[in-house]
Parts: sequence; structure tokens; C-alpha cells
Amino acid sequence: MKRLLIACLALSLATLTHAQEPKPAPKPAINIAAGTVVKIDAEKKTFEIKGADEKTQGFAVNDQTRFTKDDKEFQFADLALGNYLRFTFGQSAEGTPTARRVFVSEKAPTAEKPPGEKAPEPQPPNP
Repeated sequence: MKRLLIACLALSLATLTHAQEPKPAPKPAINIAAGTVVKIDAEKKTFEIKGADEKTQGFAVNDQTRFTKDDKEFQFADLALGNYLRFTFGQSAEGTPTARRVFVSEKAPTAEKPPGEKAPEPQPPNP
């Protein structure tokens, strides 16, 4: 009987100790997006892109957002419609998607054919 009582007591203490362990803080989610700039609102510090899926999505910028173009610092004020962006973003405290690190290009990259792949041969017209 003593052994059973001791085992129950030990199990109770282990459960209490485990339940009181602090949980680590969740890491902020980092997402990646890319697309062509279709709208800029300098006053609200926001922009919208159209992605490869043809859907439009808006993003905010803040003082921590960093822009780079051709390996040089770039300013949000210099962003233009038609620029192609690749960037990481997270959620602000208000839940707004906010750009973090933005890489700016003049235009979207073109899809290149894999090496060795030839264009289809033109077919002669049917008489």
C-alpha cells in the first residue's frame, strides 16, 4: 500500500512540474512573395503587387522595411508601377502584411527554356 501511495505522489508531482514549464515564445512567421507593382500609395506607405497567379495583394512598409535594387539601397519613394519585387513579409501587430526585405527589379524575370529543349518545328499547312 505504501508503494502505491508513493507512486501516486510521484506521478502527481511530475504532472505538476510538467504543467508549469514555460512555453517558448513563437517565432514570427516569415513569408515570401513576388510580383509586379500595380498600385502605390505613398501617403499610406502601401503597395500592391500582381503575382504569377494573377491575384493582387497589398502590403505595407514601415521604418524597418529595407529596399535593394542592383545591390544598392533603394527608397520606397522611388518605387514605380511595373517594378518587379521579390520580398519577405510578416504580419504587423494589427495583422497587416508588412514587407521586410524587398529586392526591386525593372521587370519580371523571363522564363527560359531548359538547355537542350528546342522550339516545336512548324508544321506544313494541310492542303
